[in-house]
Amino acid sequence: MKSVAVFAALCSSAVAFAPAKGPASPSSALHAASPFADEIGAQVPLGFWDPLGICADGDRENFDRLRYVEIKHGRVAMLAVVGYLTTYAGVRFPGAEDIPAGFAAWGALPLNVWVQMFFTWSAMEMINRDASEVHGYKPEFPGDFRNGSKINLDGKEKPFLDFGWDEQSEEWKRSKRSIELNNGRAAQMGILGLMVHEQMGNIEGPASPSSALHAASPFADEIGAQVPLGFWDPLGICADGDRENFDRLRYVEIKHGRVAMLAVVGYLTTYAGVRFPGAEDIPAGFAAWGALPLNVWVQMFFTWSAMEMINRDASEVHGYKPEFPGDFRNGSKINLDGKEKPFLDFGWDEQSEEWKRSKRSIELNNGRAAQMGILGLMVHEQMGNIDAILPFQH
Repeated sequence: MKSVAVFAALCSSAVAFAPAKGPASPSSALHAASPFADEIGAQVPLGFWDPLGICADGDRENFDRLRYVEIKHGRVAMLAVVGYLTTYAGVRFPGAEDIPAGFAAWGALPLNVWVQMFFTWSAMEMINRDASEVHGYKPEFPGDFRNGSKINLDGKEKPFLDFGWDEQSEEWKRSKRSIELNNGRAAQMGILGLMVHEQMGNIEGPASPSSALHAASPFADEIGAQVPLGFWDPLGICADGDRENFDRLRYVEIKHGRVAMLAVVGYLTTYAGVRFPGAEDIPAGFAAWGALPLNVWVQMFFTWSAMEMINRDASEVHGYKPEFPGDFRNGSKINLDGKEKPFLDFGWDEQSEEWKRSKRSIELNNGRAAQMGILGLMVHEQMGNIDAILPFQH
């Protein structure tokens, strides 16, 4: 894994320095050519995202059915998020004060509640079945559940549960439907995240084995252990308190983060058209891998080897013990004004422990973000979305 990350970074930076667009992929053509490219939900940066080509045949009935399902899932998820947060805040209906929050509620609900919910779901599904015409009313769009209901106000028959919808402009309606769709998508991810983190013990509430593990960890005060996850070790890899094992893992994490930060910079730089002299014909992105000449591969191999040998496993080198995992100064010194001072130190030893901890935390978190960032860029290039994500390329 470490070698792959280093490889990705140096490939990105080696070509750093000719205008190039990312290689086209089938999905980018699919997005552009889709008959549903102008539907709500098709927006920057993904456009009409259908990598499996489920709607590629232009079947309107199939699309409307999928959109109906998506909207309904989104509405349920929005209710679920509100209900989850409300019950965790301690709010209950009268008579339900003893029902716990989260997953624990499933086993605590009495039979009559399950029966009520079952018949409520059944009635809703029967009334709004598949967004088909009901009592001669054709829904205006997938998810329109007004079903032609009317109410008499001031001697005039008006739509019931309409809230003035029919009086609004098409632009206003499209905007509100887009907002609902996107909120529903976010809520589906949100409720899934809440459920997962409850099981991992990261939500304040019912205790779980993993929450006890986090609290009891001997490394709970290390940098990187912070809100909301604390010391996140769901597999218990560091549960035995082995300092040598923790330092080795932290060393690997920091080095991966540094490589990933270089990789992100190299990726964005090359996509912006910047190249080293003599590398003007090297394309950006994945295409660079097959275009690098042999001498570049040789240079990178020996550079990696030298770096690994000099900084191997953060062990003591030439009698110098690193101050922390990722401290690669290796005791190097330089003579300034007749005084021997650390080389490549930049005044580190003169700073307070609080300042050092802050800077190390910043580097660690930036590295974590960069690892996700370079992975995201690589995935989206293969999906054909890179043109929308990186609009500055030319």
